[in-house]
Amino acid sequence: MGRARRITRLTGARFHRLRGLASCAVALTVMCSAAHAGHSTQEPETEQAGNVLFVRPPGWQRHNQPDGTVLLVPPDVSARQVALAINPGRERQDKNLRHWFNASWEALLQANGAKVLSGGDVRGGRRRGVEALSTSAVLQSATGARTYTAFFVSAPGTRVEAVLFVASSDTLYAKYLEPVLDFMAAVRFANLP
Repeated sequence: MGRARRITRLTGARFHRLRGLASCAVALTVMCSAAHAGHSTQEPETEQAGNVLFVRPPGWQRHNQPDGTVLLVPPDVSARQVALAINPGRERQDKNLRHWFNASWEALLQANGAKVLSGGDVRGGRRRGVEALSTSAVLQSATGARTYTAFFVSAPGTRVEAVLFVASSDTLYAKYLEPVLDFMAAVRFANLP
């Protein structure tokens, strides 16, 4: 199974079509911020994946998956090594975001026969009226492969939106964490003013 399909499996149907971060504040800003931190005189093009509005990191390739997941992959690596997956959002039936987050995280682990080697603490809060939760962890699959992950969930309005960052090594995770956090800081939602 190709890496793009494996990541889709990580983030797709088993999610109901769905190392530590620098600080809790950064993690919460990820899905809630409406301001872009760039200093370019020309605004980068805003793209959309479902309800999520975003600016793609320079040079990263977009791969639309059949289940609605959008994968973003840096130019100098393959999707097997690093990918940022924007999962298809959905209307939230359960008002308790933490319950939904926990079920989604467990589904991710079960879909891959993975266990948490380190990390996995959930952080959360509210910014500009949007509740957000996140976790980061080193996972080990049933085959022994390690994956370095950060999982972000936000509840804009009545929806639930999720983004998963995965890297195949600690080095790649550290290399791409800053562009991922810049990406996340610029995320907005189409259903919010």
